Amino acid sequence: MGGRMWVASPSPVLPRAGEEATGGPGSIFHFTIVAEEAEALPHAFRHVEQADLRGRRVLIVDDNATSRRILTLQTEAWGMTALATGSPPEALEWLRRGEPFDVALVDRQMPETDGLMLAAAIRKLRDAAALPLVMVSSLARREAGVEGGLFAAFLLKPIRASQLYDALVSILAAEGRRVRREEGLVRPHFDAEMGRRWPLRILLAEDHVTNQKLALLILSRLGYRADVAANGLEVLAALARQPYDVVLMDVQMPEMDGLEATRQIRRRWPGERGPRIVAMTANVMKEDQEACFAAGMDDYLGKPIRVEALVSALSRCRSLAEPAQPAAAAPTPVEPPTSSAFVVSASALEKRSELRTTNDFQTPPETRLDQAALETLLALMGGDPLILAELIDSFLQETPPLLVTLRRSLEESNATELRRAAHTLKSSSKDFGATRLSECARKLEEMGKAGTLQGAADLVAQVEDEYLQVKAALEAIRMGKYPWRNAT
Repeated sequence: MGGRMWVASPSPVLPRAGEEATGGPGSIFHFTIVAEEAEALPHAFRHVEQADLRGRRVLIVDDNATSRRILTLQTEAWGMTALATGSPPEALEWLRRGEPFDVALVDRQMPETDGLMLAAAIRKLRDAAALPLVMVSSLARREAGVEGGLFAAFLLKPIRASQLYDALVSILAAEGRRVRREEGLVRPHFDAEMGRRWPLRILLAEDHVTNQKLALLILSRLGYRADVAANGLEVLAALARQPYDVVLMDVQMPEMDGLEATRQIRRRWPGERGPRIVAMTANVMKEDQEACFAAGMDDYLGKPIRVEALVSALSRCRSLAEPAQPAAAAPTPVEPPTSSAFVVSASALEKRSELRTTNDFQTPPETRLDQAALETLLALMGGDPLILAELIDSFLQETPPLLVTLRRSLEESNATELRRAAHTLKSSSKDFGATRLSECARKLEEMGKAGTLQGAADLVAQVEDEYLQVKAALEAIRMGKYPWRNAT
């Protein structure tokens, strides 16, 4: 193969004063070889989508915002859908609501609830086959106290991309986990006779048109018809006209929110004269639930609505024997004013969209959406693509005004208006699997709730950019291009 080889024996080491002479370090062998240049092997863990990971959902729980962001960006670069939180209770609430995940990355050191405590709590909700756990820690494995089979893998911080990739691929490619997404989807069960067997007069309180359509469709497939109110004032007016057995009450609504509407209902129609009130909200933290119950609500549903949870909530309702009589006249609903600002801003948004080319989007449009959420949504539609297209149209019509509201409230430093618009966007975008858009909206909502808008401008810009990509992906699906049907 060419080259040469030689050996050298160094001279003995000369002694210092008072020391004996010693031999040298021994013989040293040298060699050279001649070889052809080899092509560099591609690194699978680089920022390229990987077939083994694309479309997989990862739960990231880490109280350190920088670590969460690094893990989120890295997993999303491989085509995964990441949902990250710094709150273990929020992660557990997502799991209780039935959020689907393929794997979870759990930090070891977190305040109040550490990684081991969280993992134990997760195991009470899902077993190792349903949700493998990966421990990430700045402590060594023994120091971290990781023992037994609680975790499928252990990664030491700082985590190298190659180590994370190898761990995820190894876990998700394990025997029994290579299934088609169509086979793994749990389709909701609709009992079309429930409305006949368990008749209820239902009032749906929801201000967002897309959410209205989705809720009405689910109810119709259960055999129910429902009236609709767009805010708390309309709820009171509807109850003044006729009795209802149950009010499905959105919490965040304009004019009068669901909490205030509930308090007034309990004052006007006390005891058994009033309807059962079921909260419907994307806010799932314990304090949110406590606020609903404190206002006088009877039950609680998280958004996106799960059919099984809705059926369970309706099963706990009863038909009122006596019509409820209003204690006082309800105020006339006030239509929210329309703003010409939307025309200008929407036009600007379209122009911005035209300026961006396909090369501006580092991730293909369809990967902006969580495939499992889209499959579930289509299943809710009974597999009817025309109904799904109608919902997509509604979302694309309703979202630009929300973006205008976000921008305007930011310019006017109106934290309350920003919070309300962000909350609506968080909920509706999640229905379509736009998890990154929903997450940005959630962060804006938290800023609005805290009354601190520092850094909100960057988040609003992210929301606007993300919406353009979500829009492109939804328009492709509207044309019948379902990316998950080609997934394996």
